Amino acid sequence: MGRTVEDQDLEMSRRDEESLPLYSELGGAKVPTSIPEPTATPDDVRDFFKTLLVSKGQSSSEDAEVIAAKWKRGSGDELKRYPPHMYFNIFGHEDGWFLYKETKLIVKREKHGEGNSKHKRRGRIALAVMVAWEIAVISITVFSSDEVLSMLAFIGALLGVVGLIVAAAVGFGMPSLEDQVEAELRRCMETSRSTDDNRS
Repeated sequence: MGRTVEDQDLEMSRRDEESLPLYSELGGAKVPTSIPEPTATPDDVRDFFKTLLVSKGQSSSEDAEVIAAKWKRGSGDELKRYPPHMYFNIFGHEDGWFLYKETKLIVKREKHGEGNSKHKRRGRIALAVMVAWEIAVISITVFSSDEVLSMLAFIGALLGVVGLIVAAAVGFGMPSLEDQVEAELRRCMETSRSTDDNRS
């Protein structure tokens, strides 16, 4: 008895799957979550940059090698301390922007954890509580027949407005870590442009 078309298709599909490259062969490096130690050698820093570029899908392994090779002498300490313009000078604007941004985000997350997003979440929770407070206090002010209770509720409503403003500022006004780093990069770019314009 012969094999059916479905059996032949299934066997071909299995052979095709077996010939596919493994994830590790595609350069699927894990995204770094920590910065090399301050005493890290330039080789360690270059390895960090290569992993960062490949894991974020910014470069192939070969391109990442070429980009990372531009880092010649700096240790892990310089990796953390160099300002954006040093990254631009070493890697060029495009690669420097990416490497500085991703490096600084890791540094900030190591230092603060996800603190910024926790503050935002807490601010939004406080905002919801303050809105409920305001509704309750205004209801008491409007519907209470007792003058003293109405006056206390009115004062509570005024204080609640201050609380609402603070909670809104914390919940919605704080820039994310990414926005903070990008703002630093933009300031550096503007400063370098104005310096270049003054030289002309």
